[in-house]
Amino acid sequence: MKKEEKITGIKCIDNNSYFTKKNNLVCDNENIIKGVEGFSFWLLDKGIYFHNNEGEEFLKRDNKNYKITYPFFVKSNLDYKVFCAVNYRRENRKWMWSLGLFDLTSLSLIKEFPFENYTVESVVDNNSIGYFEKNKISAFNIDNCKINWELDLATIFNSRLIHFIGVYENQLLIACRNHLLLSVDINTGEILHKWQELVGFEVGSLYKDVLPDPTNFVLDKQDSKLIGVFDTYYFEIDLNTKEISYYQLKEELSKYNIRSFRSFNDNPFTSEYLFLTAHTFLKEVPNVNFSSVLSLNKKTKKVDWVHTFKDVGLGTNVPQITDTHLYILDLEGTLHIFEKEVEKESI
Repeated sequence: MKKEEKITGIKCIDNNSYFTKKNNLVCDNENIIKGVEGFSFWLLDKGIYFHNNEGEEFLKRDNKNYKITYPFFVKSNLDYKVFCAVNYRRENRKWMWSLGLFDLTSLSLIKEFPFENYTVESVVDNNSIGYFEKNKISAFNIDNCKINWELDLATIFNSRLIHFIGVYENQLLIACRNHLLLSVDINTGEILHKWQELVGFEVGSLYKDVLPDPTNFVLDKQDSKLIGVFDTYYFEIDLNTKEISYYQLKEELSKYNIRSFRSFNDNPFTSEYLFLTAHTFLKEVPNVNFSSVLSLNKKTKKVDWVHTFKDVGLGTNVPQITDTHLYILDLEGTLHIFEKEVEKESI
């Protein structure tokens, strides 16, 4: 294991690791941008979009930083364009904006839409998907600005959006409040399936006969499943049959002194492994809650590798991975780097 100190942010993108150290963004041991704040950087089609410590926004392209005056909706990047907030301002203690489309090639605003305070979360087949308020989601056509469909989560389900999990074969998968997980037709807004009740499942007083919070799932397109963990359970939802399967892993976790999984939120995975963090209690100090990082084999439901941090807590519950390394940041700003080699602590 290697360590890098004074790290404030880490992301692995396109099999490369990027981290911020002393306000510099580093990739392949090279400082590529100065003045980057923590985790506030994103790779777009035409460069790297980032915030500095003063809250200013820039796009680095062709070795030059361009100041951006229209905040980007970074999940809406498509074909060298990105949605943005125009006239972003504070009114009556509320942020306000108009919706625009920014061209990353010409570095210019190329279109404004007749929508106020619309947040874009995804773009699929020339349709923008997002919301005005989180109790109602919608999609509109980018060319004609026509709203194609709306789904009122508050009226139908007494719920509201947490986040979009992803899109699978024209299914928009939506994590909502009150244990609600939805599959919605991306083109029409029709509800294809609803997961909420889970008879027989029980963890404590808050989780009885209901699905765990949908934020505990990620989309595994290769296996056509939603996968995730909660407490000491591993979950799979088959997106073709809609069936939920869950597995109690308490006995397996106890072999490594793991009490339960830590919060799960868009954790990385491969075709074989899901990478997680966990609460660990060692026999020699039974009252201390240590943190561990581990790889869980999706096929065997076994822990194939684990590392427990005995001297420091973790600063994130989401490890970052490339094909060869796993990265995780602790509370003191030290980045722990594990290499995928048999001779060493392997992933």
